[in-house]
Amino acid sequence: MEYTGAEYHCWRCGRLTTVYTWAGHEMWGKAAPPPGKPASIKWIYSRTAEGSYWANTCLHCGVVIGDWYLYDEPGAPFAVPYTDQLN
Repeated sequence: MEYTGAEYHCWRCGRLTTVYTWAGHEMWGKAAPPPGKPASIKWIYSRTAEGSYWANTCLHCGVVIGDWYLYDEPGAPFAVPYTDQLN
């Protein structure tokens, strides 16, 4: 199974880092990522999500880059276009 990567500016250090998603991954997903997991994907606890999930972290400073910013915010790298949500 392959990962899809995108460049993203870290909210803490401001540097570009690569974030990843994979087929079947959902926001705040608890299912383990497939083999070949990038080192920046870690099992973390989030107060915002009120639980643990597989999350992207910055390759430079290690901060969590939350799923909201990657999947749900307008212009997010892995957001599903609104028109796709209507079908």
